[in-house]
Amino acid sequence: MPLYGLELEATAYLGERQQTAPRLESSYAILLSNRWILEPSLEANFYGRNDASREQGCGLADSEIGVRLRF
Repeated sequence: MPLYGLELEATAYLGERQQTAPRLESSYAILLSNRWILEPSLEANFYGRNDASREQGCGLADSEIGVRLRF
């Protein structure tokens, strides 16, 4: 069964001194009825290198989970 309402988005940021910051976003539309749509979403930001001047390390920086109900 294909995931018809699945949306994926990947973005990569490249900076000075070989810094990288990938960002991943995903959402999935679930049809509850002919008019109601439930849409859970997930977003995650990562950093590729440590940056002492900004006090950030490498790996998962932050993430966000949400749910949206549309009519």
